Amino acid sequence: MIKVGVVGNGISAKYYHLPFIKSTKGYKLVSILEKNNDQTKKFYQSDLDLIIITTPNELHYKQAKMALEHNKHVLIEKPMCLKFKEAEDLYNLAEQKKLTINPYFNRRYDSDFLQIQKLLKKHEQSLLVFNSHFNKYIPNRTHTKWKYQNRPGAGIYFDIAPHLIDQTLLLFGKPKSIQSKISTLKEKSLTDDYFFLQFDYEGFVVNLGSSGHTWKPCHRFNLQFNQLEVNTFGTDRYDAISKGEKAGVYECKISHFDKKDLSIELPPANYGQFYRELRKSIELNKNFIDRDLSLLNVKIVENLKKKSSALGQKDLLI
Repeated sequence: MIKVGVVGNGISAKYYHLPFIKSTKGYKLVSILEKNNDQTKKFYQSDLDLIIITTPNELHYKQAKMALEHNKHVLIEKPMCLKFKEAEDLYNLAEQKKLTINPYFNRRYDSDFLQIQKLLKKHEQSLLVFNSHFNKYIPNRTHTKWKYQNRPGAGIYFDIAPHLIDQTLLLFGKPKSIQSKISTLKEKSLTDDYFFLQFDYEGFVVNLGSSGHTWKPCHRFNLQFNQLEVNTFGTDRYDAISKGEKAGVYECKISHFDKKDLSIELPPANYGQFYRELRKSIELNKNFIDRDLSLLNVKIVENLKKKSSALGQKDLLI
């Protein structure tokens, strides 16, 4: 039985971690550390096996390092760290301590993404454009939330981009180049509220983006092939619950040039599978999220944020 401690008790912990810790075989929730207090030292020194970091982004490195130093396996919310050197340091420390450290890339188990993976296996050779957008609405009142305050690691870019980049790297690997635009559009926004990234590959392009100004559903994925187009629509049940909403239609629509459209209803995301893979990872003492792919993700996120480049400028990866 893996004894689990969770750092942080916000939306991430309540809706995207605790339900799966409690429902997945092999885990036992032991304690939750909500704030740094006189219990912090006791928490890290306890006999926990796994510590899950769900706190504001600028705290990830310090808290994950403390967990590793106390010989705990670590699961860490995205972005893993704000700096490449910090993430590399954590991986090196985990290897030295013979521990696992995995970023929480649960979006790999979204039903629309799993469906997209199946379709790409059949049609990847004819792919021309891959669009992936994850939009949300950020009203002015959300300035009370840390994600939208003027602080390191805040904003829609750090919130959404690591997931979209992870899915892209998982599907297609390292791109030839990246164009980017990260902006603050709303006058009262304290952080960026819009981004657009274009990854250039041989023979096709990948467009990733998010806007904080969309309150009506739109497509999540749009794939354009030679004589074939694929769109996914709707909100996953877990995302709807976390926002206090009811989940509507969640489907994938396949449109052929000369055939009748095909609609596929999608099941809820399978985040329990992430926790099953994590359990195996800890039992085998081997990361299941690839280190190189994870570090490349951090490097891209950090470099593009530093440059906050104008659309059309190419940021070649090193």
